[in-house]
Amino acid sequence: MDLLLIFAFGIPLGIWMALVSPRWMGCGVFLLLLLTAMDYLAFLKGSWLNFTIPALTLTANVILV
Repeated sequence: MDLLLIFAFGIPLGIWMALVSPRWMGCGVFLLLLLTAMDYLAFLKGSWLNFTIPALTLTANVILV
């Protein structure tokens, strides 16, 4: 299931964020806020999700473009 989600969302989103113009940087901030909310909701339900690697990847995509 995880591999399917990575291929369905992670790879296309990473390629898109690497190729778009800087005016789309707000989308990266929105995705970081969405990741934070999803991780927090999962924590409230008793699951511990990894936050650091996805957050660092999103931040690097936003900063390095």
